[in-house]
Amino acid sequence: AFYGWPYSYFGKHVDARVEPPRPDLVARALAPDYALGAHVAALGLTYLKGFSVSADGQAITMISSTTVWASADGGSTWTTRSVSVPGHFADISDDGRVMATTDSNTTNTIHLSLDGGGSWSAITLPGTNASAEDSTKPLAAAVSADGRGIAVATGRLVCISLPPFATEQGSILVSMDGGATWERMTGAGVAAWT
Repeated sequence: AFYGWPYSYFGKHVDARVEPPRPDLVARALAPDYALGAHVAALGLTYLKGFSVSADGQAITMISSTTVWASADGGSTWTTRSVSVPGHFADISDDGRVMATTDSNTTNTIHLSLDGGGSWSAITLPGTNASAEDSTKPLAAAVSADGRGIAVATGRLVCISLPPFATEQGSILVSMDGGATWERMTGAGVAAWT
């Protein structure tokens, strides 16, 4: 979604101070759902970390900033699977059973759940350093449906203003045994990331 910055604010309200003007972008700008100013403490708001829907559309799993929610009837009713979700970024298998989260701000760990978020196991990644200011840390994770295959993108986040996020010293770690052993991927596809 594009909200107009820096060419407009709150949708299509043009900021005349910005040169050159971009009426094409202002025309696409959306008004936000909530009017929150800069530097506010928006207490009580949650954000979505991960989301999955089964092939038939009946099983839905969502991970918010604090809770794992599940529905077996296409979203008509919801149950809470977990009220303590570690990490920031989440990936969920299609059936909502397997989840992985990363906590790139504070640790060199990913968290894995094999029971739909009911319990979590911490897995320490090789070649990362939780204490070094300039170390590479997990930025994103992906899991296979059975939880055996895990891929983790690591890096040092150096720019968060524009997607894709810029990183330095990045690599991709892959485990095919649920995180017991890891292999650092190399090759042409990985070179662009690193």
